Amino acid sequence: MKELLLAGLGGMAGSMLRYVIGVAAIRQFNNPFPTGTFIINSVGCLLIGIIMALSEKAGWLPREYRVLLTVGFCGGFTTFSAFAWENIKLIQNGSWTVAAAYIFFSVLSGLLLTWGGYQLSKHIL
Repeated sequence: MKELLLAGLGGMAGSMLRYVIGVAAIRQFNNPFPTGTFIINSVGCLLIGIIMALSEKAGWLPREYRVLLTVGFCGGFTTFSAFAWENIKLIQNGSWTVAAAYIFFSVLSGLLLTWGGYQLSKHIL
């Protein structure tokens, strides 16, 4: 039960931060590319890589706090469902090239940043 509550609290914090960043990105970048969601997913991938590497290597996080930060915060913060919906809308609007670029760069940056965060954090300790 404690882990469930921690996951919920982390998810709430992640969702709130996602909203703030998403609104700021819309104001800052007025373009057809979903910049806010791209930034959020990229940062979330980097964070989960760092958290998991530090947890595995140093054992610095008890399981319940790892649940708070990964399942909760990162899960609430990242927006893969929004990513999927935005691509559907781009395709429906005939923006196939933008959709393809968004999918390609999101997957590539997610993989690279997760790996990079993991590698960086392993070498810090």
